[in-house]
Amino acid sequence: MMAVAKAISDNPLINISFDGVDKVIKHKNINIGMAAALPDGNLIVPVIQKADTLDLPAMATAVNDLATRSKKAELLPDEVIGGTYTVTNVGVFGTVIGSPIINQPQSAILALGAIRKMPRVITTEGKDTIAIRSVMYLSHSYDHRVINGALGGTNISKDRIVEIALLKIFPDGNKESKTLLVNPEIPIPEDAAKVHGCRQNNQNTVVLPTKNQVDYQKMETIGFIHFTTNTFTDKEWGYGDEDPQIFNPTDLNVEQWVLAAKGGGLKQLILTAKHHDGFCLWASKYTEHSVKNSPYKNGKGDVVREFVDACRKHGLKVGLYLSPWDRNHKDYGKPAYLTYYRNQLKELLTEYGAINEIWFDGANGGDGYYGGANETRKIDRKTYYDWENTFQMIKKIQPNIKIFSDKGPDVHWIGNEKGFAGKTFWSTLTNAHLLVGTSKTKYLNTGDPKGKKWIVGQCDVSIRPGWFYHKDQDKKVKTPQSLVDIYYKSVGRNAVLLLNLPPDRRGLIHEKDVEVLKTYKAIIDETFAENFTKNAKVTAAQNKPTAQNVLDGKLATHWSADKLPATLTLNLENEKTFDRIMLQEPIQLGQKISAFQVDVFFRGKWKKVFEGLLLVGCSQKNHRQKPNVIIMFIDDMGYGDIGCYGATGFETPNLDQMATQGMRFTNYYAAQPVCSASRAGLITGCYPNRIGFSGALFPTDTMGIHSDEYTMAEMFKDQGYATACFGKWHLGHHKKFLPLQHGFDEYVGVPYSNDMWPHNNVTGERLPKGSEIGNLPELPLISGDETIETITDLKGQDKLTTLYTEKALDFIDRNTKNPFFLYVPHSMSHIPLGVSEKFRGKSEQGMYGDVMMEIDWSVGEIMKALKKHNIADNTVFIFTTDNGPWLNFGNHAGSSGGLREGKTTSWEGGQRVPFIIYYPDMVPKGVVCNQLANAIDLLPTLASVTGGKLSDNKIDGVDISSLWKGDFDVAPRQSILYYYGKNHLNGVRKGNWKLVLPHTYQSYDTKPGNDGYGGDRIKKVVEKPELYNMVRDPGEQFNVIEYYPEKVAALMKLVEEARKNLGDLNVGMPKGLETREIGKL
Repeated sequence: MMAVAKAISDNPLINISFDGVDKVIKHKNINIGMAAALPDGNLIVPVIQKADTLDLPAMATAVNDLATRSKKAELLPDEVIGGTYTVTNVGVFGTVIGSPIINQPQSAILALGAIRKMPRVITTEGKDTIAIRSVMYLSHSYDHRVINGALGGTNISKDRIVEIALLKIFPDGNKESKTLLVNPEIPIPEDAAKVHGCRQNNQNTVVLPTKNQVDYQKMETIGFIHFTTNTFTDKEWGYGDEDPQIFNPTDLNVEQWVLAAKGGGLKQLILTAKHHDGFCLWASKYTEHSVKNSPYKNGKGDVVREFVDACRKHGLKVGLYLSPWDRNHKDYGKPAYLTYYRNQLKELLTEYGAINEIWFDGANGGDGYYGGANETRKIDRKTYYDWENTFQMIKKIQPNIKIFSDKGPDVHWIGNEKGFAGKTFWSTLTNAHLLVGTSKTKYLNTGDPKGKKWIVGQCDVSIRPGWFYHKDQDKKVKTPQSLVDIYYKSVGRNAVLLLNLPPDRRGLIHEKDVEVLKTYKAIIDETFAENFTKNAKVTAAQNKPTAQNVLDGKLATHWSADKLPATLTLNLENEKTFDRIMLQEPIQLGQKISAFQVDVFFRGKWKKVFEGLLLVGCSQKNHRQKPNVIIMFIDDMGYGDIGCYGATGFETPNLDQMATQGMRFTNYYAAQPVCSASRAGLITGCYPNRIGFSGALFPTDTMGIHSDEYTMAEMFKDQGYATACFGKWHLGHHKKFLPLQHGFDEYVGVPYSNDMWPHNNVTGERLPKGSEIGNLPELPLISGDETIETITDLKGQDKLTTLYTEKALDFIDRNTKNPFFLYVPHSMSHIPLGVSEKFRGKSEQGMYGDVMMEIDWSVGEIMKALKKHNIADNTVFIFTTDNGPWLNFGNHAGSSGGLREGKTTSWEGGQRVPFIIYYPDMVPKGVVCNQLANAIDLLPTLASVTGGKLSDNKIDGVDISSLWKGDFDVAPRQSILYYYGKNHLNGVRKGNWKLVLPHTYQSYDTKPGNDGYGGDRIKKVVEKPELYNMVRDPGEQFNVIEYYPEKVAALMKLVEEARKNLGDLNVGMPKGLETREIGKL
């Protein structure tokens, strides 16, 4: 025995050292002395001693004794020899280990990826214990020698050992782990990556998750339940003075919560046992502010007990949230409160069984009731809660619990409440510099590739705008499609999705929320129901035998390459159509893949369809990014104001190029022939009169878009798009009507038309108060919801086109990695015309031509930005206008291109306008579409293209995406309604036929104005219905009604239907059966 032991000592496994028992590794004077194998295949290295005190006989005797014992393989305190350090955990990776291997029975050869666990760590005589947790070897050759008995020598050389994971255990039970590279100057052999997936980038550490963390991450989606007195006060944060008597749910059914969550695929629920108001959902013996003083079950109720029992009954794991901040407790902010808080934690952790997660947020300190003090209290967030000792207490009570906070230690906040992890997200962090409640949100959102600890990222988001239930949000529940998008941006990026489901005052998850959750789960299930790679042939240039492992669905097996770059090819045999791909990395071995690319063989060549900066997690579910959407909406531009539509006197090369590379329409209509109404139709998909809009809103008006209307921006936002509006809004100038309240993240612009100011539109002179115009306020330039400056002269008007363009370019630059919706409603070419110096005097047509050239420049700058960022092909770029030209302004107005009349009329010149779409991934190049289309069609069409949902309210738009694809065989839109005025139906069109109804209008058939001054208009009356053929007579010059009575009869059916549903003041019907109210203050 001694001879064998001496051989091992002379050729030590590892040379590392400690400068004292509580120091980090320094240099070479510690030897691992012995290695043994038990019959069950576990390896034992029982003793580490300092080299100058190595007791070989004692080591040999002890090892031999252990090796001949039972398979239990426990190291007991009286059997620990040496007394200084104890090694009790060795995990070995790989099919073969060493050259030759540590001698062990043939049955102990390890399978690929397997880790053999050693006996538990033991602390002896109050000293620190160092445990080697895993050793990674880098050689494939195996010279198996079996020596009779379980003890054998080894010839493993220290320069073949690459990574050693050390665990330091202090006498008080605290642990500190470290992974180091032994001999980092020795190159890692190429064959290392094949077996172990080692990084080949000289990184010294691979941080690994615990088994608990891997199991936690496998849950993928979990739920949150926010339910307390806030539910009954309609607040998000209670003040702490709430009477417990208000907590009185009428039909509380916790099983309904659990079944709803389970139906949505959630694997765990977390309950707000106490929120910031301090009200406890269990009868805590430390406070009277709880359910025991509520009417619920006559004060005998225990919502926490009902919750944990229901979760366990239906197989969901249990989590609890106990708010650190308590606005009710009299001692909050004082040392006594910490004792109170820990006592409540102990109640929850000792009286309700195993808890899988305890959740702590960062809301700490502020105003509150505080036992009647009604004051503001602030705390030192660094020290007040003594988190480290609180965490130790929790782990002592429940060792397997996962602790969530801004800094972990097991799970950490992702840095936002949108549910999105960073596109590049590492599960490793260094959390020593993080504090609970003072987060570094960007750091948390991306993780840290050099982080020292594995801490799972958690993405929290509510299914509603608020975290607690509010009845007025019943129509604002996230759509199933938006939840799917959040799923891809959380679970698909290696995080866990925490979805909040707030019960209502009945004590039930609202039916709308349940249905959305169910539909979301169905979409996910259907998306991944069929695996096209199931029977695929997998080939790889490197490590070929294990390539097929990528398809076996097991986390424990995997494929890795010998060297980089590496390629794995899947032959699907038959052509498949797909838009999702799921890639996984075995995270139990750490995060090692830092870049990847997906190519498909398409039309005879390989085409890149996706690339990522980081492949992470149990599950990386990638899909091609939804297309970006840009709508540039011009003001008062005519049908003939673009080169490709016949403009003369100025050039529009960027718009002409856009039409050449995309599609232009010849029968596209604005929703109405005037500002506000037209924009309302665009943004909601409704005829404007359906939602109460008519004409143009003025600064004196107190109305605007209703909060119940579901806007285009909200449709995009619900899918996870970044949204912005830069330009003229004109759907209400009071805060409740502004863009940020209707789906836009950002807004800079003017709230109404640029001529609605107290100045002369030609000279810029300030008009005296007392007149209608002179009493108007100065034109505000708004950012977000606040006025940042006022425009008081014509020079201010000159900067608007450039300003909006620069804002748009900045927004694009900031959102190249995420889908975005950019709405650019230019103030121009509305009077007073404004143009920057770079275009002033450039056109042959004067000021109007200059303005159009600058608008064309704006198009070109945006197109350049898209191409610079390589996102042009995946961007829908639409250019159109709100209505036809304001013709009575003469040379300061546009051209109707030969169409009759202009703005504010229901003749073709008022509503038929240019429309150009550029979207290379869908739209064929250089095509002209002659089919009918309307601005109200854009919302449903874009919803179809991007996967968005439509409003629960009825809309009038139709999906015209087939036209965008070049399929003109079927006409999605069959008819057009020409509404104007307060609610006057002035005409209808079906196919090629337009019926003009009797009505009064203001005609431009008189002398126009000049150089910014408006000319006269004359009143005209259509006495009887008129019929026009829009193909032969688009200028509406030849009334053919007497020749086609059957056409008139068919069109009159449309008229009657429209009057019934939407009304018609021309026949004394101010409202229809389906009209809704405009928003009001």
